[in-house]
Amino acid sequence: MDVTNFPFDKQECKIDIGSWQYKATEIDIFCSSPTFDTSSYADHTQWKLLDTSCERSESVYSTGKFSSLRFTINYGRMNSFYIRNIILPNSVLLALSSLTFFIPNNLGERVGFGVTVTLALCVNLIIVIDFVPETSKTIPNICNYFLVSIFLSGFSILLATMSINVSFWIQHLNPTVAENFRKIFPGGSSVVTMNTKLPDDVTSLSEPSGRRDSTATSVLHPEKKREKYEDFMQQAFENKKKRLENVVRIFDGVVGSAYLLATTLYSVMFIVVKQ
Repeated sequence: MDVTNFPFDKQECKIDIGSWQYKATEIDIFCSSPTFDTSSYADHTQWKLLDTSCERSESVYSTGKFSSLRFTINYGRMNSFYIRNIILPNSVLLALSSLTFFIPNNLGERVGFGVTVTLALCVNLIIVIDFVPETSKTIPNICNYFLVSIFLSGFSILLATMSINVSFWIQHLNPTVAENFRKIFPGGSSVVTMNTKLPDDVTSLSEPSGRRDSTATSVLHPEKKREKYEDFMQQAFENKKKRLENVVRIFDGVVGSAYLLATTLYSVMFIVVKQ
């Protein structure tokens, strides 16, 4: 029995009938019809009769020629039960695993939700194994389908974990860490440091204390202007962090939408192509 396409498989049963004692010159058998008479056939709950045939053949041996008949019966498995109770629930679980990208990071349930979905997929695989006929010659495609589903769910957990770590790093980012990052990775300095154009009333605050600007009317670096400068720089730094957080949210949304589309197409194609 070939169960590669289970539960969309088709099986063929062949029955050979002939005489091994009497030669064809003594007993010659023929098919009265090329197909079976199915008027008294009783429908089965798991198999559907597709086709029948009858063929006559002759075998020649040293002792003589013998005639035989080969009856062929083609069956197709009725798969609505497996689609409704196994494949569709797995497709829903696989689509739900995309929610790991849409759950906010501050809730702390992204990884836990993904692990729960992965465990549910593993349980479904165990259930499927009980339905699949036991054989070691071929591996049913439905088992591969469930294994790929588990892999995709685990991959979504990996991406969600990376996103959570990046968000955590951004939330705890401060000017000191940003400056250290700029020194270690000069090429990535624009990501975490501020390339902000200062307004005219605070631009001169970066000048050394005691100097006068040619257009300024007061001594630079008074206490009030110093506070204004620090407040401005802190606000600019917070805006930079918010922009980085928005980039992470956009990444989660794009990856989550692509993941949902890919898993849905994967499940639909598995059902349509196999049928």
